[in-house]
Amino acid sequence: GTVSTGGAVVRNKVATVAVGGTAISNANAVGEGYTRVTGADNTAAVILPASVATKVCTVKNATTNKVLIMFPPVSSQINANGANNAYNIAAGATRTFRCFNSTLWETDPETIA
Repeated sequence: GTVSTGGAVVRNKVATVAVGGTAISNANAVGEGYTRVTGADNTAAVILPASVATKVCTVKNATTNKVLIMFPPVSSQINANGANNAYNIAAGATRTFRCFNSTLWETDPETIA
């Protein structure tokens, strides 16, 4: 058998965020944990939080017929897209973003979009 020591239960943060502007400078921010994003329209965007190694953000595009635009933090990049370039989350899709270091976020599943 196993022995329980009565440790704390850890839960991820959960939030809903509406899309914001259409640029890295005016997109609404998502946070760590799980974020359900509403209002995707193929142009409106959200942005990841500051790049700190080990941060994890799971983002669900709650719109089933439009692409959600995701920006990395300023001077960071998602996958091999280059600094400040947008990443597309397909209609209805969920992506997990893991921060590798102070400038690189990687997605799971790995999709260059």
